[in-house]
Amino acid sequence: MDWSLNGVGDDADFRARRGRYAGAAGAAVPVVAFAVPPAHLQLRKNLTPNACTVPFRRKGRVLGSRRCFVVAESDYAADDDSETSYSGTTNHGYAQPGTARGFGVFTRSQDSELERGRGRRQQAYRLLSDSRTFRFYDYLREAHFPKVALAEVPVDGASSLKMRGLVATAAIRAGEVICRIPRRLAICLGSEGENPGLPALHLLRMMTDGEAVHKYKAYFDVLPRPEMCQMTTDFYNDEELGQIAHTPTVEETRRRRQQLRDTFLQEFLRTGADYLHPQVAAQNLDHMPEFQRYLWAVHLVVSRALAVRTGDEAQRYLIPLLDMINCRMDSKHELRYRIATDEFVLIAGESVRRSEEIRIPYGGGFVSNDRLIQDYGFIVERNPADLLLFLPRHCVQRADLLSSEERENVRQECAAVLARQQQVLSVPSERIRAFNRAVVDAARKCIELLETAEEIQS
Repeated sequence: MDWSLNGVGDDADFRARRGRYAGAAGAAVPVVAFAVPPAHLQLRKNLTPNACTVPFRRKGRVLGSRRCFVVAESDYAADDDSETSYSGTTNHGYAQPGTARGFGVFTRSQDSELERGRGRRQQAYRLLSDSRTFRFYDYLREAHFPKVALAEVPVDGASSLKMRGLVATAAIRAGEVICRIPRRLAICLGSEGENPGLPALHLLRMMTDGEAVHKYKAYFDVLPRPEMCQMTTDFYNDEELGQIAHTPTVEETRRRRQQLRDTFLQEFLRTGADYLHPQVAAQNLDHMPEFQRYLWAVHLVVSRALAVRTGDEAQRYLIPLLDMINCRMDSKHELRYRIATDEFVLIAGESVRRSEEIRIPYGGGFVSNDRLIQDYGFIVERNPADLLLFLPRHCVQRADLLSSEERENVRQECAAVLARQQQVLSVPSERIRAFNRAVVDAARKCIELLETAEEIQS
């Protein structure tokens, strides 16, 4: 074998390193090596690990040799389409980011249950251990994220549903760097602008460019599939849009959809579709596979790309790993760009316990639900920023700053929503119904603020 183990801590601890060795038939087989016999792993087959001796290096110097045990990757890793891990195993710390990380589960104490005196309940997070995740970690080998890993986490409000998230594998102090991602690993989609269709087309071109595919394939493979990206209002039909209680959200969605259609149609006809009449193409756009893939790319740009000012103007970036962190509006973690090291850094704004999920505030933390449902496909209950649905940003805390004409307009908008309250809260779609409930609550609060402001002025 032509690869070695790197020391971690004292000489007895090692990182698991991935490599290849010649099997019985002489074919190269993906392997993972451990400094101790991997008896704690549940192997798919009842195989005995192969023992071998490899050089032990530290800081480039060969200090000696160590006996290690080699297990074929196919004997423990899940299939490409599977994202499960083995619940009977335990993560003993041998695997590190960029190698064979992701064995087993670990538990998180439920403090709320302890406070209520129900005893110590345990909730397990499954660390993702499929081969796609392994390749993604290998793609991030130049990054630094020693205390976090990707895992299956419960969806808010639906514990039976799971989604991907970033969890802490060790305690993290406030002010500590959670992860560092070099900018060369991110994908630049061009300047920040109002039309997400342009960076989406750029992303699609990269996905068909041989050189870009070779460089970013491991990252492309872990992006959400098209069928998982149909929750935003861009994918709503006319009937569903008509069920939304907030008229500006409906108008903005229709305006953006028309903008996206025009952008795609112009590009589609420009790049070799001369045989198709523009009017015919426009009429059949919704049935074209290319257009559906384009909408998927738009969703990736809108929901995952971050606007970062690395020079004179802001640029859109898809930043691997950071774009997989879920949302919590009151999170204090901060994302920064360090010019000196040319890397994106996530800094802990508060302490994080081991096995706690790490979340960040989307859009700076004060974003109303109309933006969340349009760009991400979810809403936040009891969102204080929902006052922005009816009030200007500078008047959220000071409704008395509104002129008498502006107050009357706001009052009429709120009254129109409350007049349709029974209708909008009984729509069949649960997601739209939840958004309408947030709109109704915001309308009530706005009317209360206006009445309070008038009482103070009088």
